[in-house]
Amino acid sequence: MGPVRWASSTWCSRSSMAPWGEDGSLQGLLRMANMPFVGAGVLGSAVSMDKDVTKRLLRDAGLAVAPFVTLTRSNRNKYGFAQLSESLGLPLFVKPANQGSSVGVSKVHNQAEFEQAIALAFSFDHKVLVESAIVGREIECAVLGNDNPQASVCGEIILSDEFYSYDTKYINEQGAQVVVPAAIDQEVSDKIREVALQAFKALDCLGYGARRRIPDAG
Repeated sequence: MGPVRWASSTWCSRSSMAPWGEDGSLQGLLRMANMPFVGAGVLGSAVSMDKDVTKRLLRDAGLAVAPFVTLTRSNRNKYGFAQLSESLGLPLFVKPANQGSSVGVSKVHNQAEFEQAIALAFSFDHKVLVESAIVGREIECAVLGNDNPQASVCGEIILSDEFYSYDTKYINEQGAQVVVPAAIDQEVSDKIREVALQAFKALDCLGYGARRRIPDAG
């Protein structure tokens, strides 16, 4: 990265993604430069990027999260496939804690896939999450605001692939379709919007954010 040159602007609208852009690093740089910017600050960005920390904070706030186990390089051999599949069920999702856009995420059905998924996830981060797969519809909701944020109407991501992978998001043009508004009952919509606002506040978000919820199909 070369030297930073600041444009003649009074504020910054951040549009960068993934590590450095979303994890609080860029936000900290802007704060040090006394440059006002749109979106969450250092803390909100950092805790929202780290899925392990995100899930713990949401759980502590009384919000439901998919059951998970966090692995690090030092304890990665403590939990094997048999133990995790017994406690979390199958299929499993394996993902690096600090990546976006589904980078390094795998859906696992057996021992061989698990070993490959763990190796892939650890190639992106020192911390990896193993989660229960939640079967249901993928509903998303945006949140906008600061002290008194508002939740948007809900949308639904309809997938043609097995899950919302990187390829589905960015490579396969037929991989997903976004339908707004989602075809859900008003009661369900209101609950999702309420949960989105609670999550937004629990993670110290500001400006804008998006929360995705998968209502259990069972």
